[in-house]
Amino acid sequence: MRDVTYASVLLRFISSYEIAPNNELVLNTLDKEAEFVSRFYTPRLRVSELASRVLRDIEGNQIKPVNRNPAEDSFLDKILKGSLKEDNPNLYQIAKIILLEVFAVVYLVDNKPDYAQYLSERDLRQARMNVKYFLDAISGQEKYLDLVSHLHEFDISLGYIQGQIPVLKGEAPNGKI
Repeated sequence: MRDVTYASVLLRFISSYEIAPNNELVLNTLDKEAEFVSRFYTPRLRVSELASRVLRDIEGNQIKPVNRNPAEDSFLDKILKGSLKEDNPNLYQIAKIILLEVFAVVYLVDNKPDYAQYLSERDLRQARMNVKYFLDAISGQEKYLDLVSHLHEFDISLGYIQGQIPVLKGEAPNGKI
């Protein structure tokens, strides 16, 4: 089996928080107060079962870090070079969750097809809700405009995967959906 490697900066970014047994993020109570209230979307500081499994793979060194920078102009690059962490720490945490959920799906498809059993429509719906909340929270703020296209791509991609869950799980009867 080949070594599975990803940029160490990405692995640190998506795994730099503590997850409780119920997959909720363990945060200081002061951190839980929302800085932005959306009329349409409710974010959850919780990761999916799939993401939780992927975090265990990162912690268990099944995913090996390599020293390379994030791709220029990628979502991660823009988050790390921007001021979101200082300006809005709660939204920064949601950015980490979004990237973790997207990474978990990519990791499943590229490396761990057996993890499809942990993929659920409810979790993907919540991941998409977090993306839409993030978009709503940054709307009208010019300094975050460069994140919008990435977030739309994440939403579309997660929506596509959401529709392909039966195929990924091998549940589609004779290839028909």
